[in-house]
Amino acid sequence: MSAPPAAAPRPVTHIRATAGGSLQQGRELWSARELLYMLAWRDVRVRYKHTLVGVGWAVAQPLLTVAVLDVFSRLLGIAPGSAPYPVLALSGLVPWLFLIHALTLCSGSLVDSAALISKIYFPRILVPMASVLGAAVDLVVAASLLPLFLLYYGVHITAALAALPLFLLLLFAIAYAAGLWLAALNVQYRDVANALPFIAQLWFFLTPIAYPAHMIPERWWFVAGLNPMTGMIEGLRWSLFGQAHPALAMWVLTSFTTTVVLLASGWHWFRRREAELIDVL
Repeated sequence: MSAPPAAAPRPVTHIRATAGGSLQQGRELWSARELLYMLAWRDVRVRYKHTLVGVGWAVAQPLLTVAVLDVFSRLLGIAPGSAPYPVLALSGLVPWLFLIHALTLCSGSLVDSAALISKIYFPRILVPMASVLGAAVDLVVAASLLPLFLLYYGVHITAALAALPLFLLLLFAIAYAAGLWLAALNVQYRDVANALPFIAQLWFFLTPIAYPAHMIPERWWFVAGLNPMTGMIEGLRWSLFGQAHPALAMWVLTSFTTTVVLLASGWHWFRRREAELIDVL
């Protein structure tokens, strides 16, 4: 009896990370855009699952914080400057709460997605990006308060409002640049996520959110500008109120430069050490 014919070898598909340049990496990210939306929507669903108030927390948190800050501003005699204090505080709190929410999600994003990452290949850099997009849902809901406050306090809109999308893009870039570093560092040093609330608290007081920027002494303008959120928030306030701080141009330029450096370095470092980070997970 003749031996049965040998089975034809099965094709083997090798899945590897893109080793090419920026163009190839961009194509890889674009091809995975549906996965990005899915990961972002997963974060939103998990966050609001089994909650009573749901997205109402995105409205309650800035409202209650503004109320508390308004009381302290009256006790301390803080002069609001370009707009009534509640509007001034809310215009700083809305982007700030989004930033901290995004960074909190980003810091644990790779660790929380370890089961998915270990099973299939996809650009891991999408994971913190999805966290930023997921946090944008709360930003949209909280930002709906701003037109109501502007209308109630009689703040007139100027042509500077056209620049608002540019400062929102800067906000997203700051969140992703910082989140990229936090996500990668938290894989190797899990206490990064534990230190984030303390860092956020210090960062809050170093940013003109609860106080107007005109309270910053002129000799400290350059130092204050090294904080990328200073230029972003003051630029957003200018687009809403039409009144610019004398150091606004310097702050915006410094914020943009700092953000570009953080984003480029974080992206490069993440892509080079992507395989090592996954091994640690």
